[in-house]
Amino acid sequence: MILRQNTGLLNRKASVKIFEGKTFKFVLYASFPSRQDAVGLDLLEGLRDVTKALGLSNFHLELRFGNEARGTRWDREFIIRNIEIWKKEGLTKAYVCGPPVMNELFDRTIDSLIQQR
Repeated sequence: MILRQNTGLLNRKASVKIFEGKTFKFVLYASFPSRQDAVGLDLLEGLRDVTKALGLSNFHLELRFGNEARGTRWDREFIIRNIEIWKKEGLTKAYVCGPPVMNELFDRTIDSLIQQR
């Protein structure tokens, strides 16, 4: 949907109806073993580039390639640090989709943050 909106393929009337005039930012963290193993990388980078070229700020892409990571892990500290970053911009929802190990890490981390309140 955001691809269609940002490339002008979603007409104004449909856009207003779907997004109800609300502003949002879609932040996507995508991790792959390597660039060669990345599925849909051209599409993701293309959307990022189109969004930037149009001066829009409703899409942010954060990529990680295991073979290029140089020690950067998406661990508990990474999750907490990034939640804090996006909360400052009004984060209210997060959807996580990935391998079971990653999903479980997000669940445990978010549960522990809730319990600390």
